Amino acid sequence: MKTELKVKKNKILVNKVIKLGNRNTIIVILGCKGSNLKSTSILLSKGIRMSGKKVSFYNLDENTKFPSFMPNDEKANIVVVHCLLEQANLLKSFPQTRRINLLVIDNKHCNIENIYKALNQFCRITKNKLPFYCLGVNVENINQWIELFKNLRKMILPSFDNFSLRLLGNIPISPKIVYFENSNYSIDHFRPALTPYEDIISEIRAIISL
Repeated sequence: MKTELKVKKNKILVNKVIKLGNRNTIIVILGCKGSNLKSTSILLSKGIRMSGKKVSFYNLDENTKFPSFMPNDEKANIVVVHCLLEQANLLKSFPQTRRINLLVIDNKHCNIENIYKALNQFCRITKNKLPFYCLGVNVENINQWIELFKNLRKMILPSFDNFSLRLLGNIPISPKIVYFENSNYSIDHFRPALTPYEDIISEIRAIISL
């Protein structure tokens, strides 16, 4: 019964995103559990809204709870979707025309083989062109992060003609983000935690404008 309700709930959310995505930009934030995915979804959603866009946020992971201040603007022109890698099959029906797929990777919590398996499954169920942008989080060593990104490209790109993976940037380990997380994502600590993401938000806005 619980599984049926979960499927029904996800279907309702997916249908809402499809409807909105037919006329708006969709930003899918995709990653592993425990990979700062929640923090990234919060900071990017609110940050994009603060940059002047109207944003509506949707969470496809029922086991992750988000704070009440997540943006839910009427007549939003940006739809942000939080999704775990293992749920990537839910994305197959999302509109592609104005969609940004943002793959969040933390090499402490994400296993590169698991990432490959999830993307492999996703690529096989759709023939649409799949451009992905890769964002590193909790990056301690930039050279190690770039090497991980290159290895992922080497694993995936030869297998799928419809898949591309570009490096968007990286978020270094930040005490401000850790403090925000430890405060249970208090709005009072949101603004300092946003600082490391500001350049990434500018990059995303530039992609949207293309």
